[in-house]
This record gives sequence, C-alpha cells and structure tokens, in this order.
Amino acid sequence: FGSRFQGNVGVAKDKITVLRVPPPDLVTIPASIQCTTPEAQRVAGQNLTFTWRVENRGFSPTSEQYWVDTVVLSPNTILGDSDDLNIGSTNHNGSLDIVPNPETANSNWFYTASLTWRAPISMSGTYNVFVNAANYAVTELGKDNNRARGPAPITVIAVPYADLVPYDITVLTAAEQIM
Repeated sequence: FGSRFQGNVGVAKDKITVLRVPPPDLVTIPASIQCTTPEAQRVAGQNLTFTWRVENRGFSPTSEQYWVDTVVLSPNTILGDSDDLNIGSTNHNGSLDIVPNPETANSNWFYTASLTWRAPISMSGTYNVFVNAANYAVTELGKDNNRARGPAPITVIAVPYADLVPYDITVLTAAEQIM
C-alpha cells in the first residue's frame, strides 16, 4: 500500500460479515439424576450415591478445563431457598467438545459424574435431588439449564431408636455391692 494509504489502513470495497461463534452450553440432563443406592438401603447414617450426566449442547467446545458440580437435596421443588442441603461437590477436569455429527466418533461432549455422601443419622424424609453443573465457571450464554432436578424424589428412612428391654434383673445386697 505504501504511500497511498497512511498507516496501512484502507477501506474494503465490499462489507465483511464477521460472525461470532456461539459459546458452549452445558446442560444437566434431568432424567440422568439418580440415587443409585437401592431404596431399602436409603437409611439415615448410611452412604447414598448419586449420579448424573452433563452434555455440551452448544456450538463451541468449553475453553475452561476445570469446574465443580454440586449436589443439593431439598424437601421442596425450589432450589435456592433456606431449606436446601448442599451435600457435596465433585470436580470435573477437561474441556467438553461439541455434540458430534454422525460422521465423527467423538464421545468427549458429555460426562457422567457421581457423588457418595453419608446421610446424617438424624435425617429422614422425602427430598428432591438437584445438580448444578459448572457453578458459573464456564463461559456460556445461559446457565439455567446447568441446574436440574431429578425426575423423582428420594426418601431417606429414619433409623429406629434402640429399644432396650431388661430381661434379667438382679438386686445386689450391700455386701455384694462392696466387692
């Protein structure tokens, strides 16, 4: 361009359209949220295991390599109110690709995760299970579908109190008590 254009700046004859590539979109799949502990073993004081699946349904891979998913129990269907119980979190390491087309064999567009948690001995009742994937750590357009409630609530059975019944009572004499 030399001397005709100062500072090497020119004007194109035609307009150039630049499109922004849409970001990733992590989705926690509600139907995948499960308590895999058999119902009869969902007893206070015992371990409960939860599993879920997260997919990238956006148009870009995630640029973030690390984030945390959290699992919350709630006696109602409202996530974020005062009666929620955050039972733990699990780390995800590695970016997620985009959903593959039928011509590719890419399986790095989703992951399954699990969390094992010991229910407090004092716990009992019916609870909805929520998963919040990425906890706002991944750059995406929207985050509402990162949070999901499992398809069915779980019931944690109270531990029955011990029922101690004496079966043989012996009254000691004063002489026997001194020994």
